[in-house]
Amino acid sequence: MTLDGTEGRRWPKSSRLRARYIITLVAVAAGVAQGFGRFSYAVMLPEMTRTYLHSYALAGSVGLANVGSYLVGTALVSFLATRVKSKTLVVWGLALSTSGMTLNFLSHDVYLTMLSMAICGLGGSFIWVPTPGIAARSVELRFSGLAMGLAGAGIGVLISISAELARALHSLGGQLVWRLQWAIQAGFGFVVLVLVIALLPKETGKPDVERGSGRDLMQVPGWKSVTLAYTAYGLSYALFFTFFVAEIEHSSHISASRASIDFGIIGFVSIFGGIVAGRLSDLFGRTLIMAGGFFLMVLSAILVLMGGSVEAMAAAVLFGVPMSGVANSVASFIGDDVPARSFSAVFGLVTLSFGVAQALATQLGGSLASLLGGFTMDFVISGLAAAVGVGLALSAGYYRSLSRSSILETSSNNAW
Repeated sequence: MTLDGTEGRRWPKSSRLRARYIITLVAVAAGVAQGFGRFSYAVMLPEMTRTYLHSYALAGSVGLANVGSYLVGTALVSFLATRVKSKTLVVWGLALSTSGMTLNFLSHDVYLTMLSMAICGLGGSFIWVPTPGIAARSVELRFSGLAMGLAGAGIGVLISISAELARALHSLGGQLVWRLQWAIQAGFGFVVLVLVIALLPKETGKPDVERGSGRDLMQVPGWKSVTLAYTAYGLSYALFFTFFVAEIEHSSHISASRASIDFGIIGFVSIFGGIVAGRLSDLFGRTLIMAGGFFLMVLSAILVLMGGSVEAMAAAVLFGVPMSGVANSVASFIGDDVPARSFSAVFGLVTLSFGVAQALATQLGGSLASLLGGFTMDFVISGLAAAVGVGLALSAGYYRSLSRSSILETSSNNAW
């Protein structure tokens, strides 16, 4: 899959350089929308709850506004992908994410904070859905998984930066800690928005009005299994990632500074997790790597439930790998069997189930924490969902193998 129609022959040096800066731009854009606009809420959650929200149930509702709008945005992007250039979607997403983070800095009303997080959620969907396709189309087909992994690496980089920001600002105390962090992140987002407008090239040609139909998704063997696997991933990862810092501070009595470091480890490891998983999936198959990622998520939840500082750090390392690796494997699995021009719309449809699971997980996790006085049940559910994901990933691989065997048998019969 390439932007300039060079698939199937050796690329000139200029095309390779072009691919590198395209991937770099979309990686940073995805990092702003997801690592800053959405995921940094988790590291600010304990301080925001102590100084502003005063309830984890309410904090869960604020998170629900984010993931709920992400779900709505995903449905909207699936529709717009047939009519709007991918670069335009990325620009809109950056504008929304930057606006939402700015409002979070200024807001002194819970309802406005919910609106701010909802705007950030929309921005995240507008960027993340087309990003893997932009990256994959910039390289040769055999490197598509690696390109998608590199595009997602920006999320991990900015998660790590958000964790370090939280740690550096913690000494200020009070609401200034998290308000200043939102302001710094918004400023960076504005800079990236300007760079993307100026430097990210548009695709050639017009959007394909036929892409994104149900028929396109059903071209993927095992599409039901992989969609359900992505749903399980959304539930497991949303519970783990949103409440990780709060849980290790609460149950393991880890300081806020140390918890920020562990949170940053997740982001740092995820930088390489998506890249490595992408390349391994190119070599050994999408579903095998996907199932392995889910297994690591199970182990991560178990380690958090065991308690302790060492276990928390080990859980952060193990979770960082599949956090980006599973999502990359799902995107690559879908990209293997749909036309390149259809990817954004089809991936958007699959991401709808992921968004539903996220929305349920955030509200469920916060409500359970308030009801039970802790986060143990959140991590039990996270581990169980990941275990289900292992089976669904292997199921998707089975259906793909069955489909390919059938194609080979048909080809052999036709040859006779």
